[in-house]
Amino acid sequence: MNLDKLKNDFIAIKSENVWGRIIMAGMLLVIFLLSIIVFSEKTVVTMVPPGLDEAAQQHANKADAGIHKAWSMYLASTLGNVTPATAEFARSTIDPVLGPRIRDEALVMLDKQIDTIRRDQTSYSFEPREVQYDAATTTTYVVGRHFTHQAGKALPDRVNRTYEFRWNFVNYMPSLAFIDTYEGAPRLKD
Repeated sequence: MNLDKLKNDFIAIKSENVWGRIIMAGMLLVIFLLSIIVFSEKTVVTMVPPGLDEAAQQHANKADAGIHKAWSMYLASTLGNVTPATAEFARSTIDPVLGPRIRDEALVMLDKQIDTIRRDQTSYSFEPREVQYDAATTTTYVVGRHFTHQAGKALPDRVNRTYEFRWNFVNYMPSLAFIDTYEGAPRLKD
């Protein structure tokens, strides 16, 4: 009788061992699949950009309106506040964010403006008043007062100016795809 009990216990242990191995193999497969899913997921960063009151999310290849607004404000302030002494700094600040499609043309135009600023001893200042974001066209408009200070003139020339930007984001980095600046109100797209 003890031999039969031993035989049954041995068969039960073997059966339990087989099922344990099958369950462990299944768990290893689940862990492997979960690891692939977790490590292939791109990080989403939530932040509050400086100067704006709204939180924004930065994905790997896109960003919320707050990020577009923050980068546009930064670039409008950099481009709008230039003196002969800071012109080269403004160029070096803008250069890394220029997209490949507009890079060459933008740098040539910027170099021409820098030469004019230095030659005429002209300074620009910009006071942003409003930032608008059009989600349909992913275009950001920075509107404000633009002052041109020329050597020998007592009062600066003052106009309302709009800076228009379109951004792409590649691996969390901004890339300026379009820029335009003009006098007056934003030319909103229909």
